[in-house]
Amino acid sequence: MDHTLAPGISALLVGTAIVSTYINYVVPEPYLDEVFHIPQAQAYCRNAFRTWDPKLTTPAGLYLTTYPLSYVAKCTPALLRSVNAWGTAVLIPIFTYYILGYIHPRKRRSEAAHEAINVALFPLLWFFSGLFYTDVYSTVWVLWSYLAWLRGCVGCSSVTAWWALWFRQTNVLWTGFFIVLEVGRRIKELHEKLVDGEGKVVPGKTAATTVISSAFPYLLVILSFAAFIIWNDFSIALGDKSAHQLTLHLPQIFYFTLFTTITSLPLLLSPKLLYRFYDQNIGIYITTPPSSSRTRKSPKLTIHYTKLLRTTTLLTIILAIIWRNTYFHPYLLADNRHYVFYIFHRTLLAHPLIRYLAAPVYFASTWTVLHVLKASRSVSVLWVYAWAMAVIGTLVTAGLVEFRYFVLGWVIWRVNVRVESAWRRWAETVGFVFVNVATVYVFTQWGFEWKQERGVVQRFMW
Repeated sequence: MDHTLAPGISALLVGTAIVSTYINYVVPEPYLDEVFHIPQAQAYCRNAFRTWDPKLTTPAGLYLTTYPLSYVAKCTPALLRSVNAWGTAVLIPIFTYYILGYIHPRKRRSEAAHEAINVALFPLLWFFSGLFYTDVYSTVWVLWSYLAWLRGCVGCSSVTAWWALWFRQTNVLWTGFFIVLEVGRRIKELHEKLVDGEGKVVPGKTAATTVISSAFPYLLVILSFAAFIIWNDFSIALGDKSAHQLTLHLPQIFYFTLFTTITSLPLLLSPKLLYRFYDQNIGIYITTPPSSSRTRKSPKLTIHYTKLLRTTTLLTIILAIIWRNTYFHPYLLADNRHYVFYIFHRTLLAHPLIRYLAAPVYFASTWTVLHVLKASRSVSVLWVYAWAMAVIGTLVTAGLVEFRYFVLGWVIWRVNVRVESAWRRWAETVGFVFVNVATVYVFTQWGFEWKQERGVVQRFMW
């Protein structure tokens, strides 16, 4: 571990351990999805590998990860949860730190270390450091795969990408992301050799073979996933398939970009960004031509019709998507233990017109997320398309809106965004810490009961 990162990880590990201990004290028994995850992990700890809860929809990666603990201690809920605490406070910052070093080589080590800690503090990740869910290690393995690709070890990257599928099946889309990146890298290398005169002009068939073979390890991952789909009766979800059927849910894209924009406001908000948004998307100006001493010219209205037409077209598309494809999953409407329940009931579900009034906000947030990526100059246009396709593929096939589904899209976006100002990094830190403290407090202190389940404490969470 780099000495620059060590103090931050130490502080984060201590803070995470304290909070995890407190959560275990207040909520010692499995809660919500842990009711399925923890008994399954404990069954594996007893070597009962043929035992499987049919309600589980993700593979056994998390339970295989914790299985070695059975050789040194009893697999209690607290011990199993501690594995996620370790992943959040140690593994995620380490992988993020080295990824930042490759993407932003001019960034100082102290800045990279600070941003790595901020990624680990991301509320949707850090909250689950105190619980036994799949989100933390799903992120860990995709980050490891990304780092391996950046280092040029495609074989290592493909192995970790394959293992990431054992935590969440939709991670196959990030394997597709790496395929596009690797193909783009090989094409660029061939082109640069020709431009520099270092390589011979090779036939198109040979060049294509070279490019495709470079991504072959990832293709094996895709093939193994296809075999799983066939074995699983052509379904992506294990277990309770009825609750996780694939559907087309395009507004998820807008929920993601809006969420990303709001959570990253300390990094984004500036007069310069607001001006660029206005200039690129509206382009209506009132200018005053220079006047001589004898003549006085009146202000002139300048309208960029091309920009207005493009913006109007995109807004029309967004409105059409809202009109034809807005979908509210039964779980979203009924389960009042999640913040998304209250957000939707107080906004989009409060009045039928609100969902349409949100269209300009969706447009602005989507433009912001993409513009900041392109402005960072650390990624190519091909990279942006590959990232967007991975995010879209992950989200639009899910009928249920869960903020946890946004984690990987946000993390990969965040490590590629260039942040120059120290105050912005610290504002992000303070904001994340505040949200984390608030959500842990609400989770542990604001318990409530359902009328149909007296004596059972329900808790608010992401």
